[in-house]
Amino acid sequence: MTSLKPAILLLWPDAHLRDIYVSRFERDGWEVAAATNLVDAERKSVQLRPAIFFVHHAMLDNVKATFKHLRGLPTLLKTKIVVADKHLSRQAVEDVLEAGAQAVVMTAQLTPQDLVKHMNKFIDPVV
Repeated sequence: MTSLKPAILLLWPDAHLRDIYVSRFERDGWEVAAATNLVDAERKSVQLRPAIFFVHHAMLDNVKATFKHLRGLPTLLKTKIVVADKHLSRQAVEDVLEAGAQAVVMTAQLTPQDLVKHMNKFIDPVV
């Protein structure tokens, strides 16, 4: 039985930080795709079928509508959506979780390596 690489789709507004995250995930054995907007993310999810969709909160214009749309996509049905930002209000965190995110990650104190370790917790140990 071969072990498949975990797959992650990143939707991040800052190109420099996005590239750092992509490099870090790839070094740690992940299959990675990066998107610059939701339409791009939808296209890339068709090929990748990510286990995790890691999205920056700033990329979600209307949280409820965006999550409803994402949850309706066949390519993301089994995907865990994790929302991240440096700082979010308690209300913003509640809104995102209520809309359907599996988790919210505050990236202010996380190094890229810490972030990869954190994402590993969302991957099922048995594939």
